[in-house]
Amino acid sequence: MRQVELSLSPLALVLVVTGLLGLIYGATATWGLPYHADPTTNAVAGWYLGRTGDPIASQHEMLVDTDRLYYVMWIEGSPRGPVPRYPPGSALTIAPFYTVFGGELRPVTVVESGGGPTDPVTVPLPPLWPATLAAVITTALACGLLSLSITALGADSLTALGVGLATGLATGAWSVASNMPWMHGPAMLAVSTALVLSSRRRWFGAGLSLGFGILIRPLVALVAAAVGTWIGVRERSWPAFFGIAAGSMLGVVLLLGYDKYVFDVWSISSGYDRPLGLTSGWSMQRTVTNVLLGLFHWRYGLLIWAPFLVLLVPAAVRARRWMPSWVSGAALGGIIYVLATWRLNRASGGEGYFGYRYPIEALVAMAPALWLGLDRLARDGLVRWHWWAVASIGLATMGQAIGAIAT
Repeated sequence: MRQVELSLSPLALVLVVTGLLGLIYGATATWGLPYHADPTTNAVAGWYLGRTGDPIASQHEMLVDTDRLYYVMWIEGSPRGPVPRYPPGSALTIAPFYTVFGGELRPVTVVESGGGPTDPVTVPLPPLWPATLAAVITTALACGLLSLSITALGADSLTALGVGLATGLATGAWSVASNMPWMHGPAMLAVSTALVLSSRRRWFGAGLSLGFGILIRPLVALVAAAVGTWIGVRERSWPAFFGIAAGSMLGVVLLLGYDKYVFDVWSISSGYDRPLGLTSGWSMQRTVTNVLLGLFHWRYGLLIWAPFLVLLVPAAVRARRWMPSWVSGAALGGIIYVLATWRLNRASGGEGYFGYRYPIEALVAMAPALWLGLDRLARDGLVRWHWWAVASIGLATMGQAIGAIAT
């Protein structure tokens, strides 16, 4: 059988993956209500930044210190006025879409669909489709850039295209990140950009990208620390260590400055009333239980909805000697990231979405290592295991398709 060959320039590869995923995402995304409270908060934050240039949610004072409205969006009080709870990174990716497409706040009646108060509540909301468009584009572009990083490992265009599409369709990127303006799509974009720059040994640029990820989800700092330290130690490369450290620390400084400006405290917790959302009173036993739930729970367990990890993680460990430092360092950072997230938060990550969401960024960081593990299975003649791994990716894609269409 003649092997199919495909040769694409780096730009064409990114555009093809981004375009294909964008079409699929656009067909299944949520373009209006009902929205989850977290994406609604990000949309409103993006609207304020895009239309007023200020993070202060001046027309949402009624949501401050009102517990019964927690299911609508998260607005906190601050010395400067009402402000969305979350760090500003996600809003920064949404703001340009509101700047370009406009839209004004209008009173909208919201009814909680399950678990919360049932009385209708009227709140000012912007049109939500620009925020959804931002989620679709950032998530699709993240997978497009990820495919570019795979070419640095010797993959041809067709293989890199497949990896980008598989990451976009077989993970929560489809059913969660692209569905609404969660934090995950922008964080995926930050991590995948860092992978591309690391593959080209642009250490400071990789650090800057992860620094922007810290502005989205502060725990991305753990990925930056793992990548920089691993490369620096393994290759004895001070430029890599200090380049990534300097770039990512800029994100920490900017987040500290944002919290000082808005909340008048030197912090990276933004509107959370505890550092990084840390759940108090967690013993080691509860932490282990939380990790096990994060892996095996029938509704949101990572290994339940991403079964390819059962085969690809051992394959990646087996292939570690062939991995460049930036690949193994990113994989290590992804593992630390998701374990720390499960230590600091509920494994479920809340409700109102399909499957898991906290591990999405970690899967992007681990993707090059997982692909190398899959590639070594084929190279070493373990064809049966190789195709079982491919089949498990297909199974995960089917699950995500169901979730994306049904939610």
